[in-house]
Amino acid sequence: MAGLFHDFLLVSKKKHKYKDYMDLINSKNALRIHDDLIIYMLDSLKFIPCHLPRDDNNKLKKCKGLNLYGPTIIRKDGAVLAEKIFQSWAALFSFGSKHLRLRGNFTGTEEIIMVDGLEKRVFTDGHYSVIKVNKDVLVNTLKTLSLYCSEVINSNNSLYILHLGI
Repeated sequence: MAGLFHDFLLVSKKKHKYKDYMDLINSKNALRIHDDLIIYMLDSLKFIPCHLPRDDNNKLKKCKGLNLYGPTIIRKDGAVLAEKIFQSWAALFSFGSKHLRLRGNFTGTEEIIMVDGLEKRVFTDGHYSVIKVNKDVLVNTLKTLSLYCSEVINSNNSLYILHLGI
């Protein structure tokens, strides 16, 4: 799939401070998940306790879910739940055919029409987009992300997951 991607990296706190996330943009080591798939799973991802890096003194701001358009830090508190969520999605997708076809966002053309002298907005040609993805690639990526979570949980707070939104 071409387009917008979210990157996930397993990061050592000793090597990279939270505020230094810009150094890791476009890393070759990143796990990549297409934005359409993140949106597909988004309701469950909103459960994950996360943190947003701030530029001042390596501090973090607590939040729930991923920052779709910027960096998010997943530490041990979020990794416990994230591990289960990513395992669950991997298990669910593993039941599908080799080439998954998932229902995406509703799209269409918005038009303004006049009805009894009043403007009304209507959708024409509306349909759901189709997300096409290789099942094995997606399942393996989600399983690896789940393993990253396990490593964070068992790292004595020396590791974290950096999510870089689109």
